[in-house]
Amino acid sequence: MIPSHNGFEKMRVLMLNYEFPPIGGGAANANKHIFDQFSEDKDLEIDLITSSKDDYKKVRYSKNITLYRLDVNKEKHHHWKQSEILKYTWKAFEKSLSLRKRKNYDLIHAWFTIPCGAIPYLAGFDEPLLISLRGSDVPGYNQRFTLQYKILKPLVKRVWKRGDRVVANSEDLKELALETSPEKDIDVISNGVDTEKFTPNYEINEKIRIICVSRLVERKGIDYLIKAIKDLRVDLEIVGKGKQEEDLKNLVNNLGLDDKVKFIGRVPHEKIPEYYRNSDIFALPSFYEGMSNSVLEALASGLPLVLTDTGGSSRLVDNNGKIVPKRNIEKLKEAIKDLMSNKERLWKMGRRSREISLKMSWKDVAERYLKTYEEIRRL
Repeated sequence: MIPSHNGFEKMRVLMLNYEFPPIGGGAANANKHIFDQFSEDKDLEIDLITSSKDDYKKVRYSKNITLYRLDVNKEKHHHWKQSEILKYTWKAFEKSLSLRKRKNYDLIHAWFTIPCGAIPYLAGFDEPLLISLRGSDVPGYNQRFTLQYKILKPLVKRVWKRGDRVVANSEDLKELALETSPEKDIDVISNGVDTEKFTPNYEINEKIRIICVSRLVERKGIDYLIKAIKDLRVDLEIVGKGKQEEDLKNLVNNLGLDDKVKFIGRVPHEKIPEYYRNSDIFALPSFYEGMSNSVLEALASGLPLVLTDTGGSSRLVDNNGKIVPKRNIEKLKEAIKDLMSNKERLWKMGRRSREISLKMSWKDVAERYLKTYEEIRRL
């Protein structure tokens, strides 16, 4: 927990994030971790407008944080339909209007440019605006949204221009955003990790076990990982669900790898630490990343990393793993083969991963957000 920030009268924040656990992925979990740090700050009051899996709910998260969960007819936890996003946008707009009539907010914090950042912009709200960039809300991040980016890019630029502060979750994402708006000042506040929840084991299995914790979608490059381990004496556990799951299972079957690749499915977050602790190497060959929560969790769990050159991986890999080119099966295979060839070095890399993670706590992340709040409320 971070202490009361003092120095100001109570600060009231209207927050917009269409994802919050159990709905959503990295941004949802990051939002929750930050709330856990904010939850005892008596000088801070936050109202979050988010989504519900079923009916509308008003939930007291803590004494100073309230969740307004909107009914958007959500079908799946991690996959969004356009209709669901449109429902959230309209209902969040209405709820924002209602809350602003009853409360005087010092600032608005929007997670994702669209839909959340667009709501206060299009509504003409005049509170200082902080926008957190998370990945797919930045043009060029996800090839699947190429058409949407072309259509929405002018709106994205106007939303960022309206923002009093725009914050990316990695240097890579900042650089990508600057390709759309070179004139915009963009800060970086990376994700953090719970180093008390995610702890190391350091015992290496006789047969090396690789773990990948991820949404099963094309941009994560998991098909490249499966192909890379084909001729290696390793086991691979894939934790997560997604649209590519059936294709990946068919690939495993076609390659004859059913005995060495195991699909775990979706695991409750409180049970994930044990999967990391029972593994020896973490691999995520993504095409695009912001700052992956699963990579940070693996880091705190004392696992050597095999990552592609994206999402701030150069900051996370320092004598504790390998960075390989994107979409390169052979280089991925070579990196894994090299790591598993020397178990003593693998053990040392795991210790180094843990050491790096201890400098990336959620407390530090929350304090940086709080400092940003205090800066923009003075505007």
